[in-house]
Amino acid sequence: MADEVKSAGGIMPKVSQTLAMKPDVVKDDFVRSALKSTQTENPAKDHAFVRAYVARKLQEALDNNPVANERDLVIEDLDEHLELGKTLATGSVAQVLSAKVKSTGDVRDYLCGTGAPPCDVVLKVVFDTNEKNYQDDWEAIQFLGNTLLWTIHKIIANSGFILRMKMTPEQVEMIQHGVSAGVDTWQAVKQGLGAVMDEFDLRIEDLNAKKGLELIKGFDADQALKQKLGIDAVTFDVPKVLMTRSKYVMVQTFAKGDTLTAYHASITGQVDKLKQWRTLIYPSIMGLYGYLMVEKGFFQGDPHPGNWYWEESTKTLTLIDWGLADDLSGGLARAGSLYVNEKGEKPKFKGKEVDQSIVDGLIHEHQCGLAKFYDQMGAYRRKELLCNGLWAKDKGGEEMILVPALGPTMLLEGTDVRFHTKYFGRNLTVQEALTEKFFGMPLFGTGSKKPFILQRRRSTTCVGDQCGHGWELAQMDGEGAKTFRPVANCVSESCVHSSFHANDVPVKKCKEECKDVECIKKCEKFTSNELPSMIGDSTSPYHFERLAIKLQGAGLDCASLESREEAYKKGAQRLGYATKTMHPVVLALFAALHTNDLLDLKARQENIQLNDPHEAGTKIPDYVAVMLRSLSVFLGMVQDMVSENRPPFVPIMVTEFLFDTSPDEMFTFWHIFAERFLLSAKGQTCTDEDIDATVEEVLSDVNFDEDEDDELPRIW
Repeated sequence: MADEVKSAGGIMPKVSQTLAMKPDVVKDDFVRSALKSTQTENPAKDHAFVRAYVARKLQEALDNNPVANERDLVIEDLDEHLELGKTLATGSVAQVLSAKVKSTGDVRDYLCGTGAPPCDVVLKVVFDTNEKNYQDDWEAIQFLGNTLLWTIHKIIANSGFILRMKMTPEQVEMIQHGVSAGVDTWQAVKQGLGAVMDEFDLRIEDLNAKKGLELIKGFDADQALKQKLGIDAVTFDVPKVLMTRSKYVMVQTFAKGDTLTAYHASITGQVDKLKQWRTLIYPSIMGLYGYLMVEKGFFQGDPHPGNWYWEESTKTLTLIDWGLADDLSGGLARAGSLYVNEKGEKPKFKGKEVDQSIVDGLIHEHQCGLAKFYDQMGAYRRKELLCNGLWAKDKGGEEMILVPALGPTMLLEGTDVRFHTKYFGRNLTVQEALTEKFFGMPLFGTGSKKPFILQRRRSTTCVGDQCGHGWELAQMDGEGAKTFRPVANCVSESCVHSSFHANDVPVKKCKEECKDVECIKKCEKFTSNELPSMIGDSTSPYHFERLAIKLQGAGLDCASLESREEAYKKGAQRLGYATKTMHPVVLALFAALHTNDLLDLKARQENIQLNDPHEAGTKIPDYVAVMLRSLSVFLGMVQDMVSENRPPFVPIMVTEFLFDTSPDEMFTFWHIFAERFLLSAKGQTCTDEDIDATVEEVLSDVNFDEDEDDELPRIW
C-alpha cells in the first residue's frame, strides 16, 4: 500500500502523511506506521539529475531576474559554494542532500560561523514535476469537492420527495447523511491540503524559517517562562536558511541530533528514556507550540516527528522544514505579510481585493479569538477539575489539592488491562488554586519538589480480615522501571475496602445503550466511588475531603458548574465554528479537537457514531485548518508511543504514564500563553465586541446550502 502511494506521487503521499498522524481516523497502528513512511522514504533522484536540475533552475532564475526575499546574501552559483554529498531523505515535495561549504567569505561565515572552517550543510531541492503533479491532482480534487460533491448534495436535498417514492425512509436518510458527511469532510480538509502548495516555493520557507528562528530564539531565551513550564533544561533551535536565486533550491544548516522518528524507535521498551520523553521532550513540544500558536500567532504547520531533531547530550530540540507555516490569516498572508503571487495578483476576501491593513485586522481578530478561547477553556477546566478534586492535609497542617487525571481510568484498547484511578496533587491551598497559580505549576514538578499522586494500589493489601486494592499516596520520582515512589498506604480496613466500580456488561454492549458522551466514558471506567478519609498511620497521616465543600466556602459553587458539552460548545462558537442547527454535540467535538485529551475526543467521536445528531452542515473557519492539522500530530505522537510501549513489553504503569496527557493538557497548559497575549500591548487592544464579531459573522454570513469558494476566493 505504501509503495503504491509513493509511486502514485502527486498529492497522494501528502494525503497519506496527514492520515498517518490521525489515530482518530486511521485506527490500525500497522497501517498508520506504513503511511508514515511516505514522509521521508519516497523515490530519490540521482546526483547527476539533481546537479543538472539545480544548475538549470538557477540559470532560469537569473534570466528571469526574480527578487529574493530581501536578503543581502543569496547563492547564485551552487558549484562555487557547495560540494554535494549523499541524499539524506526524499519527501513528497523535496529531496534533501548533504553538502559541504567549500567557498570562503560571507556564505561560509553565515552558514558555518564567522572565521569557522568549512562545515556540512543541507541542500533542499523542490522538483517542478512534483509541483505540476500536485497541482493537477489538487485541481481534480477541487473539482470533485467544489463541483461534483456539491452538485450531488444539492440534487439530493432538492429531490427528497422523489427519493422517498423509490426508497425506504431509512435508505433516504442514509444517503442524505452520507453525502452531507462528505461535504462536511471536504470543507474540513480543503484548506489544509491547499496550504501545502506553499511547500513548492522555497522563498516562502525562507520567510517562514526566518520568522520562526526569531520567535523560537526569543522563547529559548526566556528562562523564567521555561522554568514556569518545567522545561528549562531544554534548548530550542531552528536551522539557519540561505536562499538561492531560484524558488526551487535552498541551503540550511544541519540540525543537531536525530529525528524524533528515529529517537522514538531507539527508545522502545527503555523505561528511563520513555519517562524522559514524557516528562521533558513531549512537554517541551507542547510548551513551544502554545507559545507559537496562542501567544505569537505563527507556527510551523507540519510538526510530525520527522521534522523534530533531538540531541540527547545537549538536550537540544530543533524544528526544521518551515515550508508550511501559518499566521492565522486564513491564507491571505505569509509570515504576516500580504501574499502577492508571481503574477502580481493579490488575494480577495468576500469579492474585494485585500491589502495589508485588512490582513493585519484579520490576524489580530483571530489572535484575540484564539487567546480568549484558551483563556475561557482554561478557566472552565480549572473549575471542573477542582469541583471533582480532593483536599488533603498532612500531620503538620500543610494543605494540598488533588485533581483527577484525564486518562488512567480507561481501558487500554486491545487488552484486558484497565488503568487505575489517579489524582494529581498540586502544592496549593484552596485559595491559591482559584488564582493564576493553578496554571503555573508543572505537574511533573521541578527539581526535588515532585508532585504527589493519589492512586488505587496495583497490588492487593490486607488490613486485618479485609483485603483489597485500596489507595496509596505516592510521589512522581520513581527510579528505574517505576514511575512513582510510595509515600503512604492504607492502614485502615475502611480504606482498603473502598469499593471500585467495574462494568459487568461488556464494554461494546454497554456503549450501545449510551445516549451521551459521559455514558460512553463510564462504560470504560474502572474507578472508585468511595475515597479514603485517611491514608498512612498515626505518625504520618494524610486526611482527605471532597474539594467541592471547601470551594463553596471560598466562593465557587460547584453545583452551578455548567456541563462540559455546553462549555465546549461556547468555546467552539468563539473560534468561529458553526453548524446549521448549532448542535451542541458537534460543536463540543470541534472544541475538543483543540486540546490533547485523547480519551475524551475518542468518546465524543463514538457518541456521534452511535447517536447521529442529524446535523446537515458544518463550517470550519479558514484560519484553523493548518492548526488542526498540527494538533492532530500531537495526538498521534502519544498514540504511537503507547502503541509501541505496552504490556507485555513494558509494565502497564509505564504505558499509563505515557498515555496520560493531564500534565500538559492544552486547555490548562496553554492558558499561560493566552494570559500573556491578553496582557501584552497587542492583546490589550482586544475587545469583547471584536471577538464576538467572529461568531456573529459566521452565524450571519454562512450559507450552509451553497459552496462559498466563489464568494471567498483564496490563493490556495
